[in-house]
Amino acid sequence: MEQEELKGITSFSLPEDEGALTNAECNVMRDTNGQIGIIALRGHFSYASARELVQRTGSAISGHEAMVFDFTGVAHVDTSAALAIEELIETAQCETRGCFIAGLTGSAETTLRALGVLDTIPPDRLVGTRLEAIEHAAKLIDD
Repeated sequence: MEQEELKGITSFSLPEDEGALTNAECNVMRDTNGQIGIIALRGHFSYASARELVQRTGSAISGHEAMVFDFTGVAHVDTSAALAIEELIETAQCETRGCFIAGLTGSAETTLRALGVLDTIPPDRLVGTRLEAIEHAAKLIDD
């Protein structure tokens, strides 16, 4: 189960790293020269993958000015995975100038809100799309 859940994690910082970026996203990412890191999650996350989630993605945070966590493809997050995500968000907030959450909806959002995982994220950093998050992160870096 852990291995299947972990297949739903992708991290990248340069437009060439991931073919799933739109042209608009690639343009903004190219302009920031790898200063924005993106961790895209999809599928289900549970106790089975919680620790490995932190280990695999925690190192992807280092060296970036801003981080985007893209939850667009996340169907479900259980309590253990939510606490692991909280750890990643805390790390991103300590090591970068800004942390942005994109595409969070449904039961994943309900779980993260109920556990207070999003309490430290300013409302303007919780956005609907990955492009919005990338644009906000780029603006933060330019300031």
